[in-house]
Amino acid sequence: MPSFLADSPLGGYLNSPWLLGPLVFILWVAIFMVVKRYVLRALQRAAERTSWTWDDVLVPALSAPLLLPILASGLLIFERILPLSPEWDRAFDVVMAGAMVLALVLFMDLACRGVLDRLAEKQPVLLGTRGLVQGLMRGIIIAIGILIFLDSVGISITPILASLGIGSLAVALALKDSLANLFAGIQIILDK
Repeated sequence: MPSFLADSPLGGYLNSPWLLGPLVFILWVAIFMVVKRYVLRALQRAAERTSWTWDDVLVPALSAPLLLPILASGLLIFERILPLSPEWDRAFDVVMAGAMVLALVLFMDLACRGVLDRLAEKQPVLLGTRGLVQGLMRGIIIAIGILIFLDSVGISITPILASLGIGSLAVALALKDSLANLFAGIQIILDK
């Protein structure tokens, strides 16, 4: 700490990690929120100038999910400043991994929803099946996100994947006729 702060009345308080931690957290989040705002505005202006239409979907999909990594990284720095036990290190690492995976899942969900809306404008066939397709995509994205999170916190996903493979085979065999009718109906809708 600089000597001019050590002699001031604030010097004793700034030595306390319980005051310095929240202060650093608030500064971290505030600075990155301002940076996020300006970067997203610049990306939005750049997206409006390009002829590529998909960047108009990706930039708004990026806005909300960026808040999670900003908050999680601020909490991680907050935890590193505080004199906590090693168990807290592991807990905050899990929170950071969860926030990153949740941000990725939210981004992919918003991006896929935007892409699906764009495609539905051009393909009227998708208007009737948009809910089904969106639900399937959301389920797949969430399932992959859960598997990524479990793997990132050290839980082996190999037995889960093996169980899902065997279970899906059993379900497919049991519902063979129903699934055949479902896909035949989808094909009839698509072919009109």
